[in-house]
Amino acid sequence: MSESINQFKIPSANPAEEGATSAVSHGCSQSERFDSRTVCGADKSKAEAAREFFLSGCNCSQAVFCAFADDFGVDRALAGKVACGLGGGLGRMREVCGAVSGAALVFGLGYGDDKTLTYAKVQEFCARFKKETGSVICRELLEGAKVQVETGGKPEERGERYYRKRPCADLVALAAGMLEDMLGEEGQVEK
Repeated sequence: MSESINQFKIPSANPAEEGATSAVSHGCSQSERFDSRTVCGADKSKAEAAREFFLSGCNCSQAVFCAFADDFGVDRALAGKVACGLGGGLGRMREVCGAVSGAALVFGLGYGDDKTLTYAKVQEFCARFKKETGSVICRELLEGAKVQVETGGKPEERGERYYRKRPCADLVALAAGMLEDMLGEEGQVEK
């Protein structure tokens, strides 16, 4: 792995290791650290946790998937690695929004023993997300927010300007909140 790729820290899933973190490569220049008390604390909603993951340097898919990892016994460092390639609309190709892809991964954890049910849940989620945002496509969501869309290449540098100009933090929060509601309705996660 290239040394030029910075690391971000995903909080440890083990509460006994308070403050422990695991590094996961994400390819962004953001390298802010945060601990398990900051994200996914008992007093935080999944929407708040996903937003904080995104603002700490996670991509959109990682932010959503990591917000739910503990609920399914998945190590957050592993969750960050699994979801990494889905950010930026699938490898920064600006296709399906990474927040939507992260939600699909979570539905796989919750319902993956039944492909038909999993697909139905993903389709229902996508319909709800599209109703709220107008699309499930990354480039369309960015264009709608008047963000110049670039595909391919390396992730953009994270900073105040990056976060101010794009809707992604709000989209990951929306996706995680919708996902929490849907899973809560089914008893998959506690609301």
